[in-house]
Amino acid sequence: MPSIQRSTHGNILDLFNFTAAQDPGLVAVTGPSDTLTYRDLSKRQAVLAERFRALNIKADVTIAVCLERSTELIIGVLGILKAGSAYLPIDPTYPVERIALMLEDARPGLILTDHAHQHLFASSKVPVLLIEDVDFTNGPAFNGPSPARPADPCYILFTSGSTGRPKGVVMHHAPLLNLIEWQVRTSVLGPGAKTLQFAPISFDVSFQEIFTTFAQGGTLVLITDEDRLNSTQLLRKIITEQ
Repeated sequence: MPSIQRSTHGNILDLFNFTAAQDPGLVAVTGPSDTLTYRDLSKRQAVLAERFRALNIKADVTIAVCLERSTELIIGVLGILKAGSAYLPIDPTYPVERIALMLEDARPGLILTDHAHQHLFASSKVPVLLIEDVDFTNGPAFNGPSPARPADPCYILFTSGSTGRPKGVVMHHAPLLNLIEWQVRTSVLGPGAKTLQFAPISFDVSFQEIFTTFAQGGTLVLITDEDRLNSTQLLRKIITEQ
């Protein structure tokens, strides 16, 4: 039997950080409204992580994120991981009752959202941070390494609830690292290659799309939900973005 290769990285964010250190000028993510290099994304994730620290959010505290598909969403995911926290994705289209159930079960210490979706958490007692209130240009940055270890939680995803009450499933850094590093070893893609970020953030494949791309120095291409759900528009987008 072939030997099992174990990751030498401490957490999933190390894959992004390696590329950001080696090729900071490469385009990391491009969306309908803006484009960010690895340098840009690295700085913004560090500013967000420092904001979490200023709010006294400890490394082992889960942070919920409720944002539309955008560069801000990617910054949110990276910033949460930079702080050593696990993220709980909340789809903005979820009914308020489902969101309340998720918050009750996962017990996040903070909700990261925006002005457009702040109303979804009006009855929640969990503190809310609006991403528009984070000064990504002049705000202080967290420059230390992420404290997350291989056995620490990376994210919490909830099942559909089709067979009963939705259940939160915790994924840790180590198995994700092994999966993504295996995919990188077997992939023909390299720096500059583009990957469509197709899966919703509440679906586990989205994490594989995001971090496999970053581990290879590729560009993550974001699409709107309208494009994602319209086959004609989706094909046009794929052709245009190559």
